[in-house]
This record gives sequence, structure tokens and C-alpha cells, in this order.
Amino acid sequence: MVCIQKAAQLNTKIRKQHSATTNTESERRASIDNSVVTTRECYSKPFDIEKPPNMDFEELDDKLKLEFLAGANLVKHPPLFAPGGEFLFIRYKDVVRVYSTATGQLARQLTGAGAILISMELELQDNETLVACTNNGKVCRWHWQTGRLQQTHDLKMDPNQKVLTFNLLNFYANSKTACALVTFRDDNEEEVKWFVADTSSAERLNVPCQLNLLNNDPLVAVDTKMFKFIAIVQGSYVYFLNYKTWVWKRLFNAHRVPITVVRTHPQEEAVITGDETGKIFLWREFMSTASVKTTLYHWHHTSVTSIAFTPTGTGFYSSGNESVLVHWNIKRPDLRNFLPRMGSVICQLCVNDDNSQVAVLTADNAVQFVGTDNKVIRTLQEFTYIEDDKTGNSKFPVGLRLNPRTNTLVLNGKHGHLQFYSVYTKNMLYNMDIVMQNQLSMESDKVLYNIAVTKAAFNIDWMATGEVFNDREHLPELRLKFWNYDEAAKTYSLNTNVELPHEGGFKAIEFSNPSQVDNLLCATVGEDNIIKMWSLEESDNIYKKGKVWYCIAETSYSGLPIESISFSQDGSVLAAGYGNTLCIYRAENLKLRAALTPPTGFDGVVPYVHISLRRKGVESPLKDEFTPEKRKWWLKLFNNFVEKNDETIVKELDKLAKRCEKIDFKPEEVAAEEIDEETKKELYNKIMDMHQLNFFHKVLLFQRLGIRINVHPEGRERILSYLYDTMLPEGQRERLREMQEEVKHLTVRHRYRAKWRLHESEKRLNRYEAAVQEKLLPLMEVLDLCDESSKEALANGNKTNNGSASASEATRTKVGVEKSDEADAVEQITLHNPVIAQISKVEFAAGEWAHLVIVCTERRVLIYNLLTLRLHAACKLSVEHLAFDPISNLVAVFTKYNELYVFQPNVPLSIYRRRDMPPLLGAAWLPRRHPKNRSLNVDWQAVSTLYFLTDQQEIYYLGVPDSADDDAPPPITFSSSANQAMQYSTFGTFATQQHSDMKSSTRQSIGPLVIGNSHKMAVKSVSECFIFLLKLRHDDGYFYI
Repeated sequence: MVCIQKAAQLNTKIRKQHSATTNTESERRASIDNSVVTTRECYSKPFDIEKPPNMDFEELDDKLKLEFLAGANLVKHPPLFAPGGEFLFIRYKDVVRVYSTATGQLARQLTGAGAILISMELELQDNETLVACTNNGKVCRWHWQTGRLQQTHDLKMDPNQKVLTFNLLNFYANSKTACALVTFRDDNEEEVKWFVADTSSAERLNVPCQLNLLNNDPLVAVDTKMFKFIAIVQGSYVYFLNYKTWVWKRLFNAHRVPITVVRTHPQEEAVITGDETGKIFLWREFMSTASVKTTLYHWHHTSVTSIAFTPTGTGFYSSGNESVLVHWNIKRPDLRNFLPRMGSVICQLCVNDDNSQVAVLTADNAVQFVGTDNKVIRTLQEFTYIEDDKTGNSKFPVGLRLNPRTNTLVLNGKHGHLQFYSVYTKNMLYNMDIVMQNQLSMESDKVLYNIAVTKAAFNIDWMATGEVFNDREHLPELRLKFWNYDEAAKTYSLNTNVELPHEGGFKAIEFSNPSQVDNLLCATVGEDNIIKMWSLEESDNIYKKGKVWYCIAETSYSGLPIESISFSQDGSVLAAGYGNTLCIYRAENLKLRAALTPPTGFDGVVPYVHISLRRKGVESPLKDEFTPEKRKWWLKLFNNFVEKNDETIVKELDKLAKRCEKIDFKPEEVAAEEIDEETKKELYNKIMDMHQLNFFHKVLLFQRLGIRINVHPEGRERILSYLYDTMLPEGQRERLREMQEEVKHLTVRHRYRAKWRLHESEKRLNRYEAAVQEKLLPLMEVLDLCDESSKEALANGNKTNNGSASASEATRTKVGVEKSDEADAVEQITLHNPVIAQISKVEFAAGEWAHLVIVCTERRVLIYNLLTLRLHAACKLSVEHLAFDPISNLVAVFTKYNELYVFQPNVPLSIYRRRDMPPLLGAAWLPRRHPKNRSLNVDWQAVSTLYFLTDQQEIYYLGVPDSADDDAPPPITFSSSANQAMQYSTFGTFATQQHSDMKSSTRQSIGPLVIGNSHKMAVKSVSECFIFLLKLRHDDGYFYI
């Protein structure tokens, strides 16, 4: 408390000292509604909160951990059908998920592996046991029907060895446990090695085989039935190994094309492979001394992604990047059946035992079950993934948005779709088609562009979307669509479609109010840097009655670029960030009311000091370092700050500085050539983290340390443009010639003095050119600014091609260079990229602080007060993502350095901060269904929860591990057992296992057995529930929810 009072006194003193240079009180109290305030600089210095030091003891006591919500990749690895085809096994990281093929819901999870799983198979002699292996050599066995982990064995791998594949072998015919072929790679070696291990004891077996594999990651297929052979694929080579006689043979694919998939025939001694050109070969008699017999199956024009045989082996399914499922006949390669438009690229295929279902795993993270009639029966999809389309565009341009009508998270889904995800039920509700056009399939040698949904905004009754088609060759196509929620159909219907509302693309779309419909407005911003305001008006179309959206106003500001806009809480004011200027408009007509600009080069002041001390009795990793001497030093420093005035502190610091000057400090000098690459990388990272240094200082340090860096193409063009503008003397020479002509018309009285001034100006120009050539150009050699295609080097006013091309032969570059007929031709820059907006994000506060506007620049968070038209506060943060919660009035900012800061807009002292956050693509606050009656200082997520989308396409939130989720629905609980007939039904499995747990004396760790996550609310099968109740009635059983 004393610290805060002292900080307030310092802040007041600074304001009083600065009051002489500020405007009058009447100017500072200018009204937004009654007058238009011109662009002005806010010279009043607010308090500035610097980033906390690295030693933060409060983070050591943080109980919040990253909790996974959604985004499990179900299609990365091949699935596996359970016997009978009723369940499907899918592995994800260290968990095996068991899904019901009848309902498509999660039945249970097999946990306990502790590391990334690289394989899973059913035990050869026991179909109720699932065997899996992790990448660190841990073999796990689960009884998959109950979810119980039975055994674990360690293959005794070295810490630097990683298991690549694990495949069971039918080594002993009568043994209950099988052996396995294990391939691995050492981190210090590139060669792939292998061994055979007994899975029951994890002992390695000595086999009489000296097969040496190559360096490529292997693809392994094993026949465990009648024919005991192994097929190992590395690149274009195929190894055939008989694990009964241990005789092997190596062959290569046709034209040495790399192979992408390999499978064994279920009934014959044959192997099928697919390669990158789309060709499929069936290999027979590969162990014979004569030539190998192969059969070609070719329809795919892209690489083959997966192959699955039918149980009888008379046919097989194949897939590629065409999003088409192809069924082949083994004996007739020309006889094919197709199932097109699977929605996305097919990644994996799997067929059940009775050939009644085919599991098709597509790149959008969906599992589609195809029946015998070649139609999709049902779809299993928990979260939609965005596949890599090779365009380089953002996968989630919409980010993470909140739909206020249902409190669901909205983000990009399939191509041209938006997916709606419910946090309360923890499942994806649906994918909504926005563009309503077919998707173009990917090609191997071309990049195809599809229409993408880039922006979206939501109101309780309306949704606005912006879609763009830009193939980088033609004029971009833009559509702005307004959707109205249909109560009868329980979905959105298209109300208004606007063609080309802007040019180039969309930057922002925002509604004036998320919960009100009356006088609703919508603002859009495009790449043309124009704000357009849309209103709901009566339609003048005779063919369509009702209300549609019309553009009622548009504006721009001084040709500056804009990146973000925000409405006030009541929707009457619109804030926009043009360049480094915050513009305030009246929302209904876009009339400018104020334009606020911070001081040039504003760096803030620090009247507040934030000190973190470790609490007593709390264990921390820094306990040994935080000695009593250091604690005494901290307290002394704190007392000096509180008790002494500013002059005393400055004098003591001055004395300390003079004592430090007398210290004879002679560090050992190290030449730049002696610094190794690892040290240079560390130095580079530390220098880049020094925000107090500008770009010139950093480049100067890089030159002294001998560090060369690459520059982003966009930054390279901007730096080159700046260098050419500053180094080209042609413009100044032309101006000198013009002035010399003007001197001739002067009188004799003034001509001498004018010539002397011109002479001095020319001398200064020559000295400047020499300084540039001597100092600036060598300094810029640290940056890799040369064009990689031409490898041209910079020169003063010219570009020379390795010193061989003359200045008159300089060619036109990317920044627009025109040839000149003169001998001393100088490149002229004709086109310049627009200056990137300094204001990247704008957000209005709410409630009692609705007059505050949060503005994010490249290095700071600035908070403006619209009542005083002054800068209220500033934080030194480089913000990447910003999320504001209007309910709790909390601001969450994610920095470019993967840090999270949560604070209130009136006093930006962080309530919570966290480092080492994963790279993010978006963040959003979601109101809790059951808010907690706690202070925000105790639990800052008591009212709303912060969710964020990572670059791995996963949604996380911060929560306490192993704690009950207050927003989760109550689980279904049974008190009596089901009979034998109902043990594997929807509710019977859970009831039987729970009843057995009550009777058992030793509790074992088992997973949830109900079909459907415990977080699911809806009952999946009413008929099974009714039958179950009838079965339990005679046992006087009961259940409760």
C-alpha cells in the first residue's frame, strides 16, 4: 500500500512539472459530441507499466495448467477395427480412443502410456487385448473392453534412441503373447536399426539376419497369418524378409519412385504398394530367384495416401489427394468403383472383419463410415482440422469468435465453412457452408486456390461473413454476406449478399452490439483502408420484401492504413486505428469527432515499481538462490524507495556510479571469428529481446559480433526502399542544377553569397556520400538484402552484378527500377509499399470504464480516456492477440514472445501473467454457465473462461488439474449391475463395471465406460435406455442423473 501511495505521489509530481507545457483546461476538456477535435499529440505522460523481471516468484505458485479442450487429430495414424466391427480404435498422442461405430461417440479412453504412441495392434491370440508401443520403448497392454491397463514392459531403449515402428510377429504359433519387430534410430546417427523382442518379457532375441537398413523412415507391413514375411519400405526400396528362415531380398520400385504406403494381402503371399505418382503395384513371388510378378493399378494422378484390403482379399480400397474413394478388383484392374466428393483429402482407410463398413479418415479430422451400398452411413467428427493447401494463407483467418446466441466458439472449419463448437457439451455442433461452392482438389505440381472465409462477426440474431477468392493473378473476388437466424429451422439463412464491398480483402467486420437488434449497425474494413457502415433498411426490390442491409456511410483518414475497429458498449461511437492515429467517429454517419495521436517516439515513464517476493512457507525452485542476504538486500532496496525522496535516491545512485568507474575491469577480449555458431544464436536471441535498442543499434551489435541475419521479404523491400531513397544523390544533384540556374538570374550583389552557399552545400553532399559509402553500406552487409535469384550486391546509387555489370546495365528489380540512357544511370524507385499501420488492435472497454479505449501498437498497449482526450495508461508489451471480456472487464493480451498478461483497463497492473504459452491463432472469453461468487483477484476466471486456439489446431484453457468442471453436465451413475446380455450395450457396460467396482476391495484405474463422454449432455439412444430399465425392474435397480 505504501508502494502504491509513493507511486501515486511520483505520478502527481510528474504531471505537475509537465503542466506548463500542456494545453489549457478548456482544450483538454473538449467534448466529443459538440466539437470536432483535430489530430493532436497527447503529451501528458501517463504511468507506464514495464514488463516484469525474469525472476517472478508469483509464477512459481501458479496452480493453473494448460487443459486440453478440443482438437485431437484423429486422422494422423491408421485406425483399427475391433472384432465384430462395433468399435474403432484411434490413437492420439499417448491415448487410445475407443469409438462406437453405431453412434460415433467416444466409448472410453485407454490411458497410462505416458509417451507418444507409435503403433497399436490386437494381440494375435487374444482379441480382447490391445498392444501398443511408445516412442521411448514402453509396451502397454490394455483390456480394451474395460479400459484397464494390464501390463507394461520396457524395451530398455537409450534416452537418445527413438522407436520408429513396432509390429507384432507370429513367431511362436501356440504362444499367447507375440514377438515384435522394432525399428529405431539413434539421435546421433542417421542409420535405422532394428531388433526382435519378446513382448511378454521385453527381452531382445538373437536372430540370424544381418539386414542393414537405409536412413529413410521405414514403412513396415507384416503378415501374421499363413505366410510369415515382412515388407519394409525405405524410399523407393522394398525389403522382403522371411522371419521363419530369415532370408531377405531387396528390390526397388518402378523408375525408383518413392513409395508412400505398403500393405500385406490377407489371404495370399503378396504385398501391395502405392507411390508418389499414383501407381499401385501388387507384388507376387518376391522371394523367388526368378523375376518378381507385379500387377499395375493406376487411376490416381496424385500420390497414394492409403490402401486397405477387403477381408477376403478379392478387392481393395485406395485413396489419394483427389478426395475420391476407389474400390478395385484384384483380378480386373480396369474394373473400378468410385465414391467422389468425400469432403477432404483421404488420409487413412480401414475395413472391418465382415466387410460391412469402411472407415474413411479425411484430412478435416472426420471419420466417415461407408457401407456396402457405397454410401456414407454416419460421420464421426469432434473437431474440424484445416488441411495445408500450399497457398501459404492463414488456416484460421477468422480466429476464435464467440457466438452470443448460444455461447459457442466459432472458427474456420472445412474450406468455405465455419464450425460451431460447444464448450459446455464439449463437442462440435455443426459445420456451416458459407461459400456454397465445390472445393478444388489439390494437385501435385500446382497450387489451387479456393474461396476462403476470412472474417466473421456475430450478433444474437445476425451473422456477417466476409469471403475472398484471390489466386494472386486476377482481381480478387469479395462477398459480404449477412445471415439471419431462423428460429424454425434452427440455423442461419442468407439475407443479403454484397458483391465487391471492398477491394483486395477484408480486415475487420464488427457489429455495433452483440445482444441488441434495434438500430443495429455493422462496420466493415477492407484492404482499400475504407470503413463502411451498414444498416438494416426496408428492401426496395419488388421480388424480395422485408429488411436487407445497405451501406449508409463510408470514410477514410488521410490515406493511412487501418487494421482494427471497435464499437463502444452502446454502439454510438466507433474507434478506428489509422496508422498511429486513433480516430473516433459517430457510428450512425461516420462523422469524425476526435483524432488522437501519441507523442512521436513515446517511450513512457516509470513512476510505478513492481516487486515480487516469495511467500513464506512456500516451496519453490529458487529457494536455494533466494538467500537471507538477498532477502535483506531486497528489503533495503524497497525501504529506500519508500522512505527516501527522489533527490536522495539520485544522489546515492550517482555515488554508486562513481565508485563503479574506479573499478579496474578488464574483460577478456574475444574476436568475432572465435565465437561459435551456438553462441551467436544465443547472442542473437538476447539482442532481439532487448526492446530498448532500436534497429540501428541491433544491426551495429550484429556487425561487431560477426552475425549475419536473413530479412523477411517484406522487410527486405522496405529496407531497400529506404536505402535507395537515402543513398541516391540524383535528386539532390538535380536540385543543385536547378538552383545554379536560378543563381544566374540574381543580381551581382547577391550572386556571390548564393554561389558560396551552393558550394558549401555541395561539399556537405559529397561528405554525406562518402560517409554512406564508408559506414552505412558495410553496416548493411550484416543483413542479407541481396536478391537470391540475381545475387546482386548493393552499391551507392547502383546495383552491381558481382562487379561485372556496369551501372548502365542495371536491370529492373522488384521495387521498380527503370533503365536510364545516361552513363551514370541511377535506379529510381517508382513504387513503394504503404507504411504498415502502427496501431494493430483497437478495443473499447465496458461498464464503468466504457470511456476507455485500448490500443495496441508494435511495442505498447496504450489506453486512451475519451472524456479527457488524454493518454490514460501505457504498458510496454508487444501484443500478438487481444481478447476483452465485457462481463468481467478483463483484458487478456498474448505477446509475440508467448506470454499472457491479464489486467483491467483502468489500471493495467497484471492480475495474472504466464510465460511459455504455445503459439496462438486466436483467443476468446466465454461466459461461465455457473459463475463463481469470487473476487477477480482470487479467481480471475470466476465469471468467464479464457480459451485460445494454438497453431497445432487445438483449443486449450487454463484450469486446475484434476478439479471438477463446474460447467460440465453431471455424469450418469448406476447403482446396480446389468445382466449378461446388456454388458456391452450403451448403458450396460458402464453399469456393470461400476457395480463390480463397488464390490471389489482393491480399486483399479479404469477409464469411463459409457458410450459418450461424461461431459456429454444428451442421451444417445433412447431405445437402449428403455430396454435397460425393463431389464433392471425385476432386480429393484435404480439410476439417477
